[in-house]
Amino acid sequence: MTDVHCAKWERLCDKQWEQLESISDGLKFCHACQLAVHRVDTQEALDRMAKQGKCVALVEGKTSLILGRPAAVEHAYRQGQKDQGTE
Repeated sequence: MTDVHCAKWERLCDKQWEQLESISDGLKFCHACQLAVHRVDTQEALDRMAKQGKCVALVEGKTSLILGRPAAVEHAYRQGQKDQGTE
């Protein structure tokens, strides 16, 4: 299992990495939403893509674990405070 985790997602996708059109190594295109999807395999890469508002794919081997747009860490923290009524 991968050590890359995301606590909160802006959007989850029901597509699989294998279904997307290959653009280059680690980058594919989703025709359903017309966005590029970046394969991430480190926490640093996931956090960077989240801050940039990019869609990502967590993939282990050749299997998609999850695709979507992760919430930036700051956004997820603020949302958690709202949910708890501490903001």
